[in-house]
Amino acid sequence: MKDIRQMSDQELINLYQSLYEGVYVFECYGPRDYELMIATEQELRRRGYKIVRRVEVVKQEKFEEVIG
Repeated sequence: MKDIRQMSDQELINLYQSLYEGVYVFECYGPRDYELMIATEQELRRRGYKIVRRVEVVKQEKFEEVIG
């Protein structure tokens, strides 16, 4: 993997979104993943990006209750 300072904006955005999903959605990550996510977020902010996190609340479906 390239150093984050050498990545394009789009590469950083894709990396951040992937890491964010692993950490907060799937809750499947290691300490290095979390550290890389924070470093990526800092680099995006340095480049003038703002990170907007949204939480969506939806009604649980019947089949999700049986499976989950």
